[in-house]
Amino acid sequence: MRHYSRERRVLFSKILIANRGEIAVRVERACRDLGIKSAAVYSEADRNAAHVRLADEAYSLEAKLTKDTYLSPEKIIATALKAGADAIHPGYGFLSENPQLGLLAGENAITLIGPKPETIELMGSKLSARAVAIEAGVPVVPGTNDPISSHLDVISFGEENGWPVAIKASYGGGGRGLVVVYGPDQAREALERAKREAEASFGLDEAYLERYLEKPRHVEVQILADSANNTVAIGDRDCSLQRRHQKLIEEAPIPDISPEVREAILSDGEKLAQHAGYLGAGTIEMLYENGKHYFLEMNTRIQVEHPITEMVTGVDLIQAQIRIASGEKLWFERHRYATSTGEKQEVAPAGTSFENFKFQSGEKIVIGQYGHAIEVRINAEDPTGGNFTPSPGRITDIKYPSGPFVRVDAGYYKDDEMPTQFDSLLAKICAWGQTREEARQRLLRALEEFEITGIHTTKELSKLLLKNSDFIKNTHTTKTVESNFDYTQIPPDKPLPYDDGGEITSSSLIKRMEVEVDGRKYDIKLDLDLELADLITGNRPKTVPAAKNTRRRNSKVQDEALDMSGGNVSAPMQGTVISMNISKGEPVEEGQLICILEAMKMENPIYSSKQGTVSEVLVEVGDPVGQGDIIVLIS
Repeated sequence: MRHYSRERRVLFSKILIANRGEIAVRVERACRDLGIKSAAVYSEADRNAAHVRLADEAYSLEAKLTKDTYLSPEKIIATALKAGADAIHPGYGFLSENPQLGLLAGENAITLIGPKPETIELMGSKLSARAVAIEAGVPVVPGTNDPISSHLDVISFGEENGWPVAIKASYGGGGRGLVVVYGPDQAREALERAKREAEASFGLDEAYLERYLEKPRHVEVQILADSANNTVAIGDRDCSLQRRHQKLIEEAPIPDISPEVREAILSDGEKLAQHAGYLGAGTIEMLYENGKHYFLEMNTRIQVEHPITEMVTGVDLIQAQIRIASGEKLWFERHRYATSTGEKQEVAPAGTSFENFKFQSGEKIVIGQYGHAIEVRINAEDPTGGNFTPSPGRITDIKYPSGPFVRVDAGYYKDDEMPTQFDSLLAKICAWGQTREEARQRLLRALEEFEITGIHTTKELSKLLLKNSDFIKNTHTTKTVESNFDYTQIPPDKPLPYDDGGEITSSSLIKRMEVEVDGRKYDIKLDLDLELADLITGNRPKTVPAAKNTRRRNSKVQDEALDMSGGNVSAPMQGTVISMNISKGEPVEEGQLICILEAMKMENPIYSSKQGTVSEVLVEVGDPVGQGDIIVLIS
């Protein structure tokens, strides 16, 4: 086979990564593969995070709260200028779909690796994206074409179109700001929650309505587009196993659909992206039910589940983002699964080598999807009982799987801290096989190898989902986990308790030191043997006793309250108070909502376990609380 090659454009010299966790680590690796320096940013909570350690450079954002760090376009741009970066990669979440970052980057001669700000604004709003889909001739789910103003709009839409109804944040994604309403009595509270989640996650509380399909499949199309308006849908995925609209397992390509349906889904994705004048990597999300697909939304960024498309196509999507942003034209086209008349085209049979399937066609490589890949998201949550309680804390030990055709994208390692302020995603574990069943079995093996202590995770849930009969038979939908799953199957997970300290076991006096100079972070490693340590200090280093866990107290009143029997409402987890629903002196009933805690971007309602009168409220909206902290005293 003749190999395709050409001279590449000069790429960027340094890329600032405006994100954290596993996606920041993923971008850092792509930069290193391309010979580009990476600069990480971090909040105070991420001072010792893996993405900070693995980057070529790291810069403090000099604040703790998300709104003052990863969600501040001005601070990201100022840091990029300080670092001397000529490009910014926003990853996913945070500012990745905020047009303000691109506008500020352009004003400062910095390239944003992503679509143009006007495209982000056009497609970032689900309402305007619906309008683009309609103009492009792509089918959409029935819904409103303008923002709603009150819960009465929800009731009116439901009565006209039928229940349930989905209230959706106009901006953002990932299930944030999406609340399903099953009847008119839920409309007011549901709209308030949707707006609150949208405001907290995206800074905007605008919402609209859609008819909520009961048992659809969630499918999506991976798009790449260059500055010459060449648009290619290089692959498709199925992300139907979800809980509360958060994806748990993803696979590529979509299993068990005809070549004609696959071609229609991919072609509609290309048509929509081209109509929007898209640039870079993006994802068209759709719902699929009874042989029909409907446009849902467009994510103007890289997706969490991009690794499985990389595994079945051989295309490095992060590198593609960088190369497109630097001005390169797309160097491939995609395999067509059916002609415009519906005639099937030849598809590579099972056993065909990947290199033979990537064949030459004129000036471009033709990319097809070969084999099957499945990804599970490992979250720091305790799924026992179906509660999915956030589980922040220190990872005391971790062992990731490896072996043939297994991939792990991780953002945390041994001794790293899972903070409460951010998403609970710990890692993504993927497996590839020539068939779907081979990939499934290989992923189960990988999960058996995966070990972690110190925090709870969704590992055991992932194993059960992969063994679920509906998933194996490919009859699952977006409702499978919530309506047809027995959480009592999940064995109890017993991680090691959180520990703030430990013993020095190294023979070195100082193992590692961190310093900051002008906001830039450096890691300095000093490896002094004990004899040299004696010369420096006059004595040998002593063993440092492990620090005992201490529970934070809100006040003297709370200290006294811990000795009371009953009468307390305490926090079941670490988190932040985002809503307080009672005040001092009010009567409360058993089961009444006291407050809402947000932990790892999940809202957790806290209820009273007894009847009485509120004698003290020990926290305010915005306060952080630790597990066991007293929130309210009830007499």
